[in-house]
Amino acid sequence: LIEMEYSDSNRAKAVEVTNALAQQYLATAVASRQSNDNATLAFINGELPRLLADLRRKEEALRNFRASSNSMQPTSEAQAYLQGGIDFDRQIATLQLQRTQMMEKFTPESRWVQNIDIQLAQLNKAKAAFDGRFSAMPSSERNSVDLARDAKVAETIYLGMVQKAEQLSVRRASTTGGAHIVDAAIRPLRPTKPSRPIVLGGAVALGLISGMFLVFMRRHVMTGVTDPLFVERRLSVPVIGEILFSQQQVQLARDADGAARKALPPGNRRDPSPFWRDSPEDHPFDSNAGATALDGVGTKVLAARYPNDPSVEALREVRTALARDLAHAPNNIVMFTGPTPSAGKSFVAANLAVLHAEIGSKVLLIDADMRRGHLASYFGMSNRGGLSEVLSGRIPVRNALRHVGVHGMSFLACGERPNNPAALLMKQTFRDLLDRLSKQFDLVIIDTPPILAVTDASIIASEAGATMLVLRSGMQSEDEIADTVKKLERTEGRIAGAVFNAIPLRRSNRNYEYTTNYASDTGHLSTAS
Repeated sequence: LIEMEYSDSNRAKAVEVTNALAQQYLATAVASRQSNDNATLAFINGELPRLLADLRRKEEALRNFRASSNSMQPTSEAQAYLQGGIDFDRQIATLQLQRTQMMEKFTPESRWVQNIDIQLAQLNKAKAAFDGRFSAMPSSERNSVDLARDAKVAETIYLGMVQKAEQLSVRRASTTGGAHIVDAAIRPLRPTKPSRPIVLGGAVALGLISGMFLVFMRRHVMTGVTDPLFVERRLSVPVIGEILFSQQQVQLARDADGAARKALPPGNRRDPSPFWRDSPEDHPFDSNAGATALDGVGTKVLAARYPNDPSVEALREVRTALARDLAHAPNNIVMFTGPTPSAGKSFVAANLAVLHAEIGSKVLLIDADMRRGHLASYFGMSNRGGLSEVLSGRIPVRNALRHVGVHGMSFLACGERPNNPAALLMKQTFRDLLDRLSKQFDLVIIDTPPILAVTDASIIASEAGATMLVLRSGMQSEDEIADTVKKLERTEGRIAGAVFNAIPLRRSNRNYEYTTNYASDTGHLSTAS
């Protein structure tokens, strides 16, 4: 069954076109089936005039011979010769006609034409043998039989072709296309297109489903975790701070990096790295080195430069929660780490160190990332003369501690990169160093490498009284965060909480709106006073 549909704004035209297509389909099917009969009939009609002329010529020759020889009835032997010759000639003539028809479609080398040629050769050979049996027959009688045979064969072939032509004509007239029209198209009473409300409703529903699927894929498959509640619900780790992305910090880093490049010698200003290094002669390992560098380049710590920034206010909430947690911790050492690089752990550690010093605490900030540490660049300092030199015994710890221009805060850089940082952290020297510094300062903050990348953070976690997990919105996947928590638990590290960093600014962030409005109101009051 074939159903034909045609849409048009004109109802009458739609009916005409649909019915015309159906009729054309039937006509094409009939013409396809009649094609072979038409070709055969055309060939027969072309051969009939020639066959008729040949028949008349042979009948005339037979009449003339009989009139001249006064012979009418052949003998019994001549009758047998006549009948046999007629059969051979009729078969030969039929095959020759078939060969002529085949030559219109195929070449003489084709197997169909060659098959006919083989049959003709066999018939001609049999006919020659048959003629040899009657070679002793009188010539007059034989000539009469040959002429009668030729006339009879021509008559038989002509009549057969006429009959074949009539059969083809009848069959062609009665040929059908093998199909018929069940129902003709009628003029519709109303438009047949789908209802607009149904289509619009379906499109809206499909759009909502597609949008929900896309949001699910973006939040849970295509990107990292963006919801702080996931960490609390799935991993039972409290989120003690949600820090918004700060444009002030981005601009601050650019300005400090530009100042660092200007401070380089003229031959090295093309170095794009912001973590520039000074020679030991420029910055000896004493307490004045840090202050000099800070005055020359400037600090990149957001809490020191823009204390009213909304991100800094969120960090103050983290400071409050951390202070409450340290009351129950075995020591005053806090380690900051993250699952992967670029989570912002150095940013959080440096700013919390400044904020704790702000309330009168004696704070020490240690850059324990001896592989790619860059906390020194936050204060415009060099990495030289830091933790790696202290642990290897090259310098005493009192010469490695630096002042950064913030009252009550000291800094211990990571130092030059050693060959095996993990081996230095495994020594008893590191444990003794932490015990000494823990007694000397109110709070020791340690910035470590990513815990999933290297084993350094796992070593330090067992010595720290609290571990802060820093996560960046949309960067770490669910599996990475879960693996980080499991790894900290295996090292017996005490997880104080997690800090969700660099959360994009959205209208849904009401805390940002409240903080901004309150800060602006405070600024107006200060100006008025």
